[in-house]
Amino acid sequence: SARTLSVRTVLASFMEKHGIASAREFLRRVVLFFLEARYLIYRKEVELDEDDLPEEEETDWEETMYSQYQKRDFAISTYNY
Repeated sequence: SARTLSVRTVLASFMEKHGIASAREFLRRVVLFFLEARYLIYRKEVELDEDDLPEEEETDWEETMYSQYQKRDFAISTYNY
């Protein structure tokens, strides 16, 4: 039967194996990994397949702000009856 391990156990084992002393150091390495990956993609040193990254639509700043104000106003109106 397969053993079920908690995420915490797997991460602790990974950190020990790679000499990572703290959660902060682990997160630092994760962030650096993704920053480097984005840089390599930007430099076109890594080829992407069609479905690797979603198409990013240019967001309309005014539309976004309006939407946020609508949500806020709705939340306020819900509690002020």
